[in-house]
Amino acid sequence: MRKFRNLSNVEEGYIRNHPEEIDDYVAVLFEEYAKDSDIVSLLSSLRVVCRVTLPRFSGHNRVGCKASRSVQNEEYKTSLYA
Repeated sequence: MRKFRNLSNVEEGYIRNHPEEIDDYVAVLFEEYAKDSDIVSLLSSLRVVCRVTLPRFSGHNRVGCKASRSVQNEEYKTSLYA
């Protein structure tokens, strides 16, 4: 049985191979959102863009980003109840 890639995998591969087009891609995402107000589609595509660009700019991989967010969340929770 053949395995097909889903849309997120296709988007992620394209963004990784064409990083110079990220700004235009995000602009198109918001233009399409302005036309049809499909928030689920917008957020899904933005999530893919963040998954690709965040490690490049922060120097962390996805696991490192999740770990740092989790530490920040714990610090925020403890500051609320202190």
